[in-house]
Amino acid sequence: MITAEQRELAESERAWLGKHDPIDHLRSQSGRAGSPEGLASVDPRALTHVRESGLASILTADAGGTHPDLAVLTAEHGRAASSLPVADLALGAWLLEFAGRADLADAHASGDRVVTVVTSPYGQSLHGDRIAASAHLSSSCRTRLIAISWC
Repeated sequence: MITAEQRELAESERAWLGKHDPIDHLRSQSGRAGSPEGLASVDPRALTHVRESGLASILTADAGGTHPDLAVLTAEHGRAASSLPVADLALGAWLLEFAGRADLADAHASGDRVVTVVTSPYGQSLHGDRIAASAHLSSSCRTRLIAISWC
């Protein structure tokens, strides 16, 4: 059941998306020199919005948001065909906070570092120009931890 507060959150995000149409951004990127065909890019205005609105840190203790709040936001971005990975950004901040890395969570929320969630087979690492991640097995809960990367 969606609460009145979540409805307001959805309406607010829908209004922002209406003013900053993600489809217009995607169309402007299509066929642009140096733009790989078929790959979506994230609108810089959307990244600014995430930073200024605090959406990336919605699941942190300071923000007090819930997973249903994040689901409402994700649904609005999906409805608008936004390329912004809202859930990945929010989960990245939540995982950093959970891991005790408030320094990185703060840098993520301020936009100094963009953190997202990636997975990798256990014991393997991913490396690239702007990404570094690895997966580890937690001995206490016997599950694979999600790797975190930043660029």
